[in-house]
Amino acid sequence: MEELYNELKNIQAVVEDDGISKANKSVILLRMWELFKKKEYATGSSFLKLIKGNENETQYEKLYNELYNQNYYVLDVSPKFISPDINKVLKAEEKLRYILILNKEYEGLKYGISKEEATTILEWVTYNAKSNLAQIHDIKNDNLYRSCGLSNSIISYPLEHMGLDVKRTTVCNFITDENWGFKALHCPKMNSANHCFLTVSLPVQKDGGVEEVDYLIDCTYRQFFLVSKCNEGAFYNTKEHLKGKAAPQAGYFMNLNHEDHEFAKNLLYNGYVELNEYTAKKYGDGFVLANTGLDHYNNIINPNKFKTGISGEEYIRRFKSHLIEHDGSLKRVRLRFGDVEMSFKTPYEQANEQSSIKK
Repeated sequence: MEELYNELKNIQAVVEDDGISKANKSVILLRMWELFKKKEYATGSSFLKLIKGNENETQYEKLYNELYNQNYYVLDVSPKFISPDINKVLKAEEKLRYILILNKEYEGLKYGISKEEATTILEWVTYNAKSNLAQIHDIKNDNLYRSCGLSNSIISYPLEHMGLDVKRTTVCNFITDENWGFKALHCPKMNSANHCFLTVSLPVQKDGGVEEVDYLIDCTYRQFFLVSKCNEGAFYNTKEHLKGKAAPQAGYFMNLNHEDHEFAKNLLYNGYVELNEYTAKKYGDGFVLANTGLDHYNNIINPNKFKTGISGEEYIRRFKSHLIEHDGSLKRVRLRFGDVEMSFKTPYEQANEQSSIKK
């Protein structure tokens, strides 16, 4: 126990050293947490169990929890937080609303918005989510742990009011499928299984026609990139029922090669990506691997590439079909955060409201 405590003190010394840049601290701390977890595993018990009954138990536990949740990342990408041109957003939203009405009357996909207009709408809904989250988080630095439900409520409400069909699922929903020959080991209690995210389709003009373009939205993806949870040591879990079944979080697997790295950087920065077979596989594989363990890798993964045998097409099917209900109402947010005022209204709704007030 004392050896582990000394390792924690070494971690603390790095965190508190102002002479080390944040980027270098992340690299150093990644290795230190890996070493700590392996040493912890060698004792046969967790540090928090080992300190039970110790006269310094409260002090040790506080130190561990503070250090374990420090905001140092294997991919340190601050989210894009730039307010879009509201007039441009308003015009794109008005056009989208009109086109959705026309397509409904036509009973088909005849009219669409431009790719630029689709991007403008997505830029606004993700900025609006980040702007609201900034009331309770340091949006540039915090890991946004357990904020996915709130973020999705803030995003889904305006998209639905524009007339779009927003789909919401959890990691647990899409990784658990015995038809793949794979069932998530930890659902719903371990390693990101309760994380939720959104998909939405927009009618977009393309090559002289119109097609539904899918997008995946996840503004709280960053919580799965902490160095303390994305190192090789996370494979070694001292809990008896998780021995051989534990794994690092998704950020560990997204940082192993250039392609995955670039995908993750894009999603971390923008909060959304176009959903296609390529991006679906990148996003899905990270979470499936994070909910597997060393004992199971030989069955479902090419051991040289850390990939599952699950196709991007299959991931998309499950993202869109294994859904959970969601409530984008302000009531739900107030139950959790009291009097924090959050904006759920679209630019079009805000403009109409201001127009009514002037009258």
